[in-house]
Amino acid sequence: MERWYKQGDKFLTGSDDLILADLHITGWLGWVRTLWGEDSEQWQKVLAWNGGRWKALFEKLAPYEQIVI
Repeated sequence: MERWYKQGDKFLTGSDDLILADLHITGWLGWVRTLWGEDSEQWQKVLAWNGGRWKALFEKLAPYEQIVI
């Protein structure tokens, strides 16, 4: 997935415009966080992948995160 993003881009569009694919990627990250736990070593490694890109993306989309039951 790293290749889909250009260096320094916030979202897949290359701009500040969020698209559905960014939400899908972040949803996958949320699933991984839930699976391993927020404080797990595995989750911390995922956040550090690709120079911290996934941590940055996850943090940018945190305001949209909501648990729906």
